[in-house]
Amino acid sequence: GSPNAAAMEQSIRNIIAVYNDLLPTTGNLRPSQLPGQVDFESVALHELGHCIGKAHVNLASESGLGEPDRNYTKSTDGVNDGTTTPGNFDLNTGVDGTRGSRDDIRGDDNNLFWFRNLNNNPFTMDYSTIDSTTYSRDLSNLPAGDSYAANGDWDVADSELATPNTEAVMQQGSFFTETQRTLTHDGVATLRYAMSGADEIEGTADDYTFQLNFATSGCDINMSFDDGQTGFAVCQTSAAVNNDVYARIASANAYFNTGYNWHFNTATPCTETVNLVQNQWLMFSPACYLGISTGNTVADILGAGLDYGVDVVILEYDAVSEAYVQLVESSEIVTGGGYFVYTNEAGRTLDIDGQFNGSPDMPLTGAGTPMSGGRFNLIGHPYDFDVPWSEVQIVDGANVEALAAAVSDEDISRTYYVWNGSSYDPFVDTTPGMVGTLTPGMGIWVEAYKPGIRLRVPSTGPASPSPTGPSSLAGESRIETVASARSKKLAQKVDGEGSWFVRVIAESGALRDAGNVFGQLVESSDGPDIHDIKELEPFSNPHLSVVFPHEEWGETTWGYASDYHAATRKPSGEWVFAVRGSEPFAEVTLKLEGPAEILKKGNLRDLESGKQVKLADGSYTFDMASDVHYFSFRLRRK
Repeated sequence: GSPNAAAMEQSIRNIIAVYNDLLPTTGNLRPSQLPGQVDFESVALHELGHCIGKAHVNLASESGLGEPDRNYTKSTDGVNDGTTTPGNFDLNTGVDGTRGSRDDIRGDDNNLFWFRNLNNNPFTMDYSTIDSTTYSRDLSNLPAGDSYAANGDWDVADSELATPNTEAVMQQGSFFTETQRTLTHDGVATLRYAMSGADEIEGTADDYTFQLNFATSGCDINMSFDDGQTGFAVCQTSAAVNNDVYARIASANAYFNTGYNWHFNTATPCTETVNLVQNQWLMFSPACYLGISTGNTVADILGAGLDYGVDVVILEYDAVSEAYVQLVESSEIVTGGGYFVYTNEAGRTLDIDGQFNGSPDMPLTGAGTPMSGGRFNLIGHPYDFDVPWSEVQIVDGANVEALAAAVSDEDISRTYYVWNGSSYDPFVDTTPGMVGTLTPGMGIWVEAYKPGIRLRVPSTGPASPSPTGPSSLAGESRIETVASARSKKLAQKVDGEGSWFVRVIAESGALRDAGNVFGQLVESSDGPDIHDIKELEPFSNPHLSVVFPHEEWGETTWGYASDYHAATRKPSGEWVFAVRGSEPFAEVTLKLEGPAEILKKGNLRDLESGKQVKLADGSYTFDMASDVHYFSFRLRRK
């Protein structure tokens, strides 16, 4: 009998699934998704939180305060108030000027917010234990230097905790245009704390779990539109109190007002089509949040018409056992997971439909050192928009570090790898020509050295992402576009600082490798340095790749994807590279792209035939007599 009853249903089913999933994410706020509208699903996610016992994380409107003071962390006003009127909270932003942050000065205001003892950061979580041993409301348990509990406010996330486009679901305040449909770490930790039971210790007999289910009658929680109950949205609850200490929800009714331009999510706004290549392995990751409004199994994304295990297979990688595992049709495809897929049929696709992702903290198995080698993890980019690799973060216990700091600490490699169907393309954070950008649907290999760390992708993409994902995962085209722009920029500096690079591309039929560069950099040396990026041995046959061998360096048997020498006053030097294949290939085409003055002055020689190569139309076609063919490129100093 409620207005909008049919329109509400999909969103309510979605938020039920989100709470049952209890997946902590960052980047859960999309500020400009719905111009002129209020997102019902986002508001209902907040109200359902109230209906199962969660309070606001900020002072909110019940404090009697106006904006922006409502954004201070949830508390009572303490014993020094002495009045029955609101507004006598002790409010001081501290040095940072941000309300709700860790240096607020709040006098004797009694904190009501459960914070993580180790770091007072609501956008991290203790994944192993959440109870009174790891979380507290007592300010004496704050980390040294903190004066008050930090809450999950958007400004706190962005300006203080390097977590853009993120806000706790239980932060009061919904705005036109924004969507907020996944939980953050604080929202998950609060529920898990409650689930530790009356003794507030996880793992004891009074622990409990919860399961939300959808129904149209006989509900414990009722949701409806009723203008007589609220001016916007509210959940009215009653509680049964036990021993004057603990309470449980006895009844809950959420109401919404019809007087707003509500957006009802009745579809799957995130779609991704992955074009498969016949008889070729492809890495992928879901750019959509599966298992909320759609299924999340192998069978769900493959659809009908394929005989799994015969026509198509999907692999994941177990970093602990260092072995591939073939999934079964009931296996779940998860946000942040990386996978290999193979089909022997032409024209096949993976059609992935779901909701917009937040970014989970992806666990990495680590061991070893940069010298001895670490553990490789197959994970994926969680968003439907691009994020530069240089901006990813590493979560190490209570600490959240930038990639560069984690690399310096030897926790993780600065390189990630993508299988392009022919070879592995390595990408890094700063090396010209090799700078990586995570794109929708991309599965990646990450090498970790420290156990127990997690990789986080911050939401630095556009406020209004495209409504659909890519039609294919064409990594090479992106490589060349970025490389071409960078080549032109560096070409202007050849006679200045001496930095430049040339891209080497090899292709034969459907096989193609474009992820290789050589050149000179001011910060490089003629020996191995951080700008000489190792290439992984190919994943499968057939394969074709370009490598810079450097067996004399003794660190890799396959080769390097980049080879930078020290910069000289005028460009000079020699670079030897090889085209390597799984077998001899006829008609392999070689292309060099870079600054015109470098290519014009350079001497490219086919070391197998001994002849100098004329790059007619920028390419050279040759036959490989064996599985390796060597070339040299020389610039003579004049």
